[in-house]
This record gives sequence, C-alpha cells and structure tokens, in this order.
Amino acid sequence: MPPSEANWKPYRDLLRKFGPLEQDDVFRVLGAIQDAYGCIPREILQDVSERLHRPLAELYGAVTAYPGFRLAEPEADR
Repeated sequence: MPPSEANWKPYRDLLRKFGPLEQDDVFRVLGAIQDAYGCIPREILQDVSERLHRPLAELYGAVTAYPGFRLAEPEADR
C-alpha cells in the first residue's frame, strides 16, 4: 500500500533526524525506514535514491537481497 501524504511524516521526521544524507548512510536510512513502516515503501525508496544520488536499481537490489528488509508488509499485517 503506497504511503498517503500523512504517512510520509515518519520519513520526513527521519530525514530531519539524520540531517544531510551522505551516500554511506544508505543502510542506516533503510533500516530506520524499515523500523518506522514495517517495510520500505517503493515511493520512499525512490526518494532515498534521489537524495543519495544512487540508482534506484542499486537500492532495490540491496532491499531485496538483505533479509532484514522488505518492500511490502507481511500478509498477516495487512
């Protein structure tokens, strides 16, 4: 389920907490997003890609390869 405008608040709060993002922050930021949402929403992954100047495919690969990350909430949580 894509985040509504109101659901971007946790992400915006994380961005304020982290301050200016560096390319080395990728796993720390993704982990914080995962903790806040229970998954990493695709729209937010796209925004992280743009902010970190990293290809979306690279971040998608990291999220799908690392077992601690997921792009969708588990079925039981929906």
